[in-house]
Amino acid sequence: MVYIPLTPLKEETKIKNSLIPEGYISLSNQPKEYTDALQTKIGQDISNISDFDENAQESDIKDIWDAFHLGARNILHKSKQFFLSALPEMVFKNYEPGEGPLGLPYSEDARKKINERNEKLRKSFKEAYNKSDKQYKEWVSSNPQLQPRKEWAERGVLENIKENPKIFTDPAYWGFIAAESAAFSVGVIGTTLTVGAITKNPILAIGAGIAVATPLQTQDLFEDLVANGATEEQAAELSSYIGPVIASVEVAGDLPILKSLGGKVFSNILSRNIKKEAAKQVVKELTKKGLLKAGAITFTKIEVAETIEENLQLIIQNATVKTVNENRGILEGVPETTLRTLIATVPFALTGGGSAIRQEARVEDSKIEEPSVEEVSIEPKVEVEEKPEEAVDVPKVKPEEKFEVKLPEEVKSKSLIAISEMGRADIQLGKVLEEATRLATRIDRAGIKRIDGVKRLELEKELLKKANKELDLAQNKFYHSLDPKFKIGDIIDYQPKRSPEEIKVFGDEKIPIERIEITGVEFDMQKSADQMRRTGFPASFRFENLIGKNIKTGDEARLYPSYIINGEVLGETIGKKPEEVLKEFIALQKAPKISEVKPEPKKKPTPSEEVAKKKGTEPKKKVSKVARSIKAKAEEKGIVDAFKDLAEFTPVVIKEQTAKIQKIIDEDIEKAKRMAIGEQPLEEGIKGALLVKMVEDYAMDNKDGELILALANSPLVAETSVAGQTLRLIAERIPDSATAKIKEVEKERKKVAKKKLKGKTVKQVKAEIKQDLKGKLEKDSKKISKFSWQALINEVTC
Repeated sequence: MVYIPLTPLKEETKIKNSLIPEGYISLSNQPKEYTDALQTKIGQDISNISDFDENAQESDIKDIWDAFHLGARNILHKSKQFFLSALPEMVFKNYEPGEGPLGLPYSEDARKKINERNEKLRKSFKEAYNKSDKQYKEWVSSNPQLQPRKEWAERGVLENIKENPKIFTDPAYWGFIAAESAAFSVGVIGTTLTVGAITKNPILAIGAGIAVATPLQTQDLFEDLVANGATEEQAAELSSYIGPVIASVEVAGDLPILKSLGGKVFSNILSRNIKKEAAKQVVKELTKKGLLKAGAITFTKIEVAETIEENLQLIIQNATVKTVNENRGILEGVPETTLRTLIATVPFALTGGGSAIRQEARVEDSKIEEPSVEEVSIEPKVEVEEKPEEAVDVPKVKPEEKFEVKLPEEVKSKSLIAISEMGRADIQLGKVLEEATRLATRIDRAGIKRIDGVKRLELEKELLKKANKELDLAQNKFYHSLDPKFKIGDIIDYQPKRSPEEIKVFGDEKIPIERIEITGVEFDMQKSADQMRRTGFPASFRFENLIGKNIKTGDEARLYPSYIINGEVLGETIGKKPEEVLKEFIALQKAPKISEVKPEPKKKPTPSEEVAKKKGTEPKKKVSKVARSIKAKAEEKGIVDAFKDLAEFTPVVIKEQTAKIQKIIDEDIEKAKRMAIGEQPLEEGIKGALLVKMVEDYAMDNKDGELILALANSPLVAETSVAGQTLRLIAERIPDSATAKIKEVEKERKKVAKKKLKGKTVKQVKAEIKQDLKGKLEKDSKKISKFSWQALINEVTC
């Protein structure tokens, strides 16, 4: 091994009690020939040195270089780990019955053998992964001099700036943040530029960049998913799809950098992805004279593109991890990422800006005429006819029938009608995702439900757009019904006020009046959103603000009730108060209870029914809607299957009992409820078990939680009764019965109560409580004598 001395830097760093030039620090933990050479060079004994003084201050340049060095090693390590963990999990996966390559299923024997082989391969790769991870951690711990300063590394960028604002002006800290990610960026951008320059093919160049970025991004996501509770198989499945997407975002975000660094091959791709309106604004800036301006545009474009790219990557990763950890916020870490990316991309932005300045300078030196707006436009020169987006055919989303608001026909008030429309629109808004998922779901040949993700997103977008439009129109209609002075479409003068903080800086000088066109209105309905979605009308809401557009700048503006509009307070220009109108609306409504169902009206028997009744036979008749619903539900819940194996419930008995109970439900549902919960004796010939089961299904149909709870406490359900014993047998066949589940909870609560009673019976505890209360009453109450009673009688006698 040949010793090559390092060039020492001027600063010296303390290692325990020794002073060693910083440039030689990395040799202190090396083999003996290094330490001997170092000792000879600096004349100090360093054979016993083992620990690096983490509090020692190194030079700024050394810290920045260390950040780059450590970042590069970490990237190489993670990319290597991808080929030892995530990739083997993807390639050597276990096959389920019926699965195989290219859609051809393996035989059962072949599947088992392949799974056993894949298991061994994954295990060997896992061992290699663990060994590599251990070696990397050992390398990190043996090179403490590469670790960043404590004040830089312990907190995020945002926290550091809050804690010490001066750090934001420290060039060394900016260099450290940029150096951390520079190795990865240089690798991706360098590969993309090189392949692009050689092949002149932007697709191949971008593909090469994605190939470089994919291992690291996929491994990052894989480890994040595992850390959040996913199995390695689940993590591999998700990261195999999402990892390349995140890598693609990385390369897409680098397009402005690639172009500014001279990669002309990427110009057309960048151009095609920019809207016409944005192009007009950029062109205006590009056509202005001045070298600094040309550089500034590139600088901004690079910083914005990189920031969007990094945040989009973070959001995609968070959204993926959220599938296994519901506590992960989709926007978690975005502020930190934004600030860190803005700092880290400064070197590339400055390079890009310099490139733009040099290009502009070459134009000036060559005395080339300044290009026209058309020539410098970042839009492609080829005219492409834009086709309007085809609207997705979306069926109208209807709220549940029983929750729909219905105003009396005699009501003609515009306000009340508008409130009703707002309720319906809000219901639709709450059902968008559910409806989009339903419409995008299909059943494949194997009978498995599949959701078309692309179609669902399109449907969700269209449904949201439609529901929001309807809600906006309803709010506008309601606002107009309140007799406001300022209508939608009016142009008004708004006098902005300075905040106390602004007054301290700018003084009490008035801000120029702004001309605003009113475009919409908003009411605060958040507090009543749940009520509105359940019942179809809100519990309360108030006027929030007007929405407007600044005539001069085109910016959106919000005008709140306290604002001065045309010299008047906005809140005082509205004739009616929304709260008062709402009271009138609610007075006309009766909030529907969950258990409230309108029974079918009684109908007179037809002649054929009369004849059939006399003969004692069941006539053929049209089944009522409620009867059809109950029958369908009974079949769904498996009532017939549940009872058929019980000796007393033959098919004939079940048929007869179902008809009798159904008749009671049709004619008098309240009577059926009372019998089922034990408030009224059973009619002769009615079996309690079947009655409870059918009433329970009725309650499930109508989402009647109160009735289900009452059934759980019914004496018919008690195991001591004949009906209860029968229901217990049924529960074994239908374990998911709501009544059975509630009964289980009740039993568990009784078990807990029994432990707390400490051996005493319920009767004993009740007797003790009763005796205790009786004693307190006797102690605290005065005895009433006959004179007291006589005095009371005299007092109330007229």
